[in-house]
Amino acid sequence: MNANTILRFLLVIALCSFFFSLFLPLLLLKAPPVPPMVALSTKEQAIILKHRKPDQIKLLLERYRTEHTLPVYFDRYFKTLNLNDLFEDYAYYHDKHRRDYCKLKKTADGKKPTYPSPGILVFRPWESSGLANVMIGLTSSFLLSLLSGRLFFINWQGHYYCNIHAKNLFTQPHPYFNWWYEDFITTDLIGRCQENYPSFKIPPIHDNSQREYYGNLEVTHRKRESDYMFELLKCLNVTEEFDRFGPLVEITSNQFFLSLFIQYNPYHDHLLNIMFKEQDMFGPLARFLFHPIPSIQEKIDKFIVNHNIYVSDQIKESERMYSSTKNLRNHNGDVIMYGIQIRRNENEKQIDWFRESHEPYFWDACKKELIDRHDIYFHGKPYRIMVISDNSTTIENARKVFGKDMVLHYDEQNLSFSRDSESIKNALIDAWCRHSFLMCCTTQRKIKQSHHTSQRKT
Repeated sequence: MNANTILRFLLVIALCSFFFSLFLPLLLLKAPPVPPMVALSTKEQAIILKHRKPDQIKLLLERYRTEHTLPVYFDRYFKTLNLNDLFEDYAYYHDKHRRDYCKLKKTADGKKPTYPSPGILVFRPWESSGLANVMIGLTSSFLLSLLSGRLFFINWQGHYYCNIHAKNLFTQPHPYFNWWYEDFITTDLIGRCQENYPSFKIPPIHDNSQREYYGNLEVTHRKRESDYMFELLKCLNVTEEFDRFGPLVEITSNQFFLSLFIQYNPYHDHLLNIMFKEQDMFGPLARFLFHPIPSIQEKIDKFIVNHNIYVSDQIKESERMYSSTKNLRNHNGDVIMYGIQIRRNENEKQIDWFRESHEPYFWDACKKELIDRHDIYFHGKPYRIMVISDNSTTIENARKVFGKDMVLHYDEQNLSFSRDSESIKNALIDAWCRHSFLMCCTTQRKIKQSHHTSQRKT
């Protein structure tokens, strides 16, 4: 080997060593970590929620999703921010799993699960609930089902204070959302569950055995029985807590308990404040859930058209998508309807005391509040008052304050203390004829907003 060959060999070795030393650090370098999303302060989030710019709202949703697992039917909503998309996709999800329920499904490791999935949530009215209390309890329970990925059913057969089956009032919310519990628990389903999941028990319609088999959660005005549920709503992860109870959870309620949920719950409050503008939860949920049967809806539509009552775009959209009638599609009424409800609350002595001592002051304050609000939100538009009461004297007093022609009343309604099926139907017509604001005065003097309104609270 001559000197030139040795020299070239050494030169090659030197060059290789040089380039190796140059590129080795680059090869050992790791990609820089993706910086975590900077946490937004409460004030920054409040500003985003106030202005509700779509890009910023979607950013908040993505941040939420990095920390929480949500059911698959939320996917489209995260892109469109349209609650109707979320409700519709839930309906498809419900239909798919309802039809396949209790069919044998093995886990990823090939094992047979103890219970079918997804879980079930059944709403049962509290037996001392009137129509309105049943509806607000049902609406609240549905949202818990929506957030936890459970199939929602109602077991509303009628009871003393609301003596009518739900099928005689409402249709199912969506063609693919059959929420009737009695339609779900067929003989075929029970047999399939017994064969594939022998540990899973499905209680029949008139059986309270949910209390024995799984979880029965009560949210009523009875404090002791409802304490646990109130704590669940304020501070616990609903999905995880329901899973702890088992595959079937029953909720018995006569309360609108979602205000606790949206204000205090650290797991769900951010999402709910994004979903529901100005924390109006009942309006969007009720517009999806409650659609009177055609025989009732026809009477409601006739009243609205005859009195030229204003109907919001949200109501028209809800009718277009879900209602069995289409009478309001081209209706362009401009009379703003305000509903005022004064009821005795089954305490005649107390309501007599109210009428004798306080009713004149109530009407004066009511008129001032109503006119002030009307001038702000509907300046220049005509308005009418619809007074709902179980006492004719109250209606006459309203006419004295507002004027006889300003106070409307559902023409076919008769004052009745009965809670039979026809009286409940008339109460539903009363409620649905108030398509704008509702000022509700019971003997406890509460003011609340109608489920139909999309405007601000009175």
